[in-house]
This record gives sequence, structure tokens and C-alpha cells, in this order.
Amino acid sequence: MKHLVLSLSIMLCFALTGCSTGPSAMIFSPQKVVSITNIYQGQAYKVHVSDNRSEKYLLKVIDSEGNKSRHPSANAVERKLLENLSSGFSVQGLTINPHAGATINLSIMQMETVVAQASFKYEAALSVEFKVTITRGSKTFYKTFTGHTSREGILKFDIARLEQDLNQLVKTVMGDIFNDDYIRQSIQA
Repeated sequence: MKHLVLSLSIMLCFALTGCSTGPSAMIFSPQKVVSITNIYQGQAYKVHVSDNRSEKYLLKVIDSEGNKSRHPSANAVERKLLENLSSGFSVQGLTINPHAGATINLSIMQMETVVAQASFKYEAALSVEFKVTITRGSKTFYKTFTGHTSREGILKFDIARLEQDLNQLVKTVMGDIFNDDYIRQSIQA
């Protein structure tokens, strides 16, 4: 019985200690959206991604005392989004050319995971907001795309699950961009 109490005490200590230490960064790696349609055959655009967030972190953890810690991405967010954006439009037949006169710009307005971590539970809210601007000659079109999700659980949050949630949310929003009728009409105009 004495060993059982000692073992439970040690396990509780590790669980509580685990709650106080957090990850140093999130891995941002959303899967590419595949939508082969060839609707942009013969169109050439320059594609760009800009990060317009005032604070460039993917994870903000607020502990039970209100202390906040911010954690950046473990890899280049803009580069990953540019790869996904270019790939998604390329499989739809768009020619990506850095010297093209027309431009598709994706601006990151918001992309974060906010975790409220208490002693024995957590609540996480994930948000993504992208603004797509299409410029061709003197015409400019823009549209904003958003996505939100949440997760809650007991004890300490699992960084791998939050990474998975954020990457899935970004993939969903990117799919909305590629399948949007107004985006298609603006590129083809």
C-alpha cells in the first residue's frame, strides 16, 4: 500500500510538472489540397504570400494565473502556404510565373491556436483568416476566408493534436479558396 501511494504521488507530480512546461514551437505542415480541374489553362499569374499578423506565433498558452506564453512555428509559415497555394492553382491549370503581370496574393490576417490551460483541463480555440487579393491590370478583387474550431480535454493539452487541428483547418480554408466561384471568375476575367 505504501508503494502504491508513493507511485501515485510520483505520477501526479509528473502530470502536474508536465502542465507547467510547454512546447517551444508548433510544426506547421498542412496537406496540399488536390483538385484537378484544368479550369485555368492558358492563364499565368505571379503568386505571393504575406504575413500581416502583428505577432507571428501559432500557439498562445494562457495558464491558470493568466500568464501568457507565445510559441512560433517550427518552420516557415509563409513558405509552406506559398507551396500549397502554388500547387493548388497549378493542378487547376494555372501557370505560376514570377514575371507574370497578374498577381494572386494570400495575406495571413490571423492564424493561431489559443490554449487556456488550467491545472486539470484545457480549452483550445483555433482561428484562421486569409485574405486573397487578385490583381490583373487595373482590376483588383479581394475576398476573406475564415475557419474556426476548438478542442478541450483533461490535464495538459497535446501539442501534436493541436498541430493536426491547425493543419487540417488551414487545409479546409485553402480548399474553400480553390473552390470559390468568385476567385475562379476573377482569375479567368
